[in-house]
Amino acid sequence: MRVRQRISLSFGVKTDVGIAREENEDAFDVVVPEPGALWDSRGALFVVADGMGGHAAGAVASQLAVNAVAAEYYESQHSSVEEALRSGFHRANTEILLSACGDPRRAGMGCTLVVAAVHEALTVANVGDSRAYILHDGHVEQITEDHSLVEAQVRAGLMSREAARESPYRSAVTRCIGSRESADPDLYARELVPGDVVLLCTDGMCDALTDADIARILGENASPTVSARQLVSSAIAGGSRDNVTAVCIRIDSVDDA
Repeated sequence: MRVRQRISLSFGVKTDVGIAREENEDAFDVVVPEPGALWDSRGALFVVADGMGGHAAGAVASQLAVNAVAAEYYESQHSSVEEALRSGFHRANTEILLSACGDPRRAGMGCTLVVAAVHEALTVANVGDSRAYILHDGHVEQITEDHSLVEAQVRAGLMSREAARESPYRSAVTRCIGSRESADPDLYARELVPGDVVLLCTDGMCDALTDADIARILGENASPTVSARQLVSSAIAGGSRDNVTAVCIRIDSVDDA
């Protein structure tokens, strides 16, 4: 018989409009059971979206997306975490399309989206170039793969990772929430152990910081709140001209339920 695991965690969140934008089009949501609550099979949910569309439409799209994913994840009757996440991404896509159809000023709006569900393990879902990382045993690993023009070039061997970081097309995504194409996310699974730190972020952060920067900041802080603040401030100091958002999730203990 499989033994269920109970994961205890702490988290920190920081978002900033940055130095060049007039409005913060990033959005996030965090849903964590209250202390002492029964740990159900869906666990905790962390959502980060980066809007696009102009005329404040990007902010509308990102907020619609995070609300839709969280609502669908906990309200749906899907049999698995993976199916609940897929359904949430499709609901977000539909709600953004409907909102855009009802207001010409929102035509073409959309967002990137990355989600981490911490239940008995970690399940990550993403569309676009907002990312998830994990710090494990002092080493940082990018969990997600970007859906972007430069990432496609890197995977095809036509561009180096260093050149991709400097490309003027690095923010051009090939998939997003709010398009008329499929909103089916890529899914990733990881086991978790005490001391692991999961990071969700928008491209305003990861475009300005290297993996080594991320590993150093996550590794030197016991507090995920401090880590999130330092990641955002370091990205802005490092030249980011976008909105910047970081959600840090620290795994404090893993016990048999």
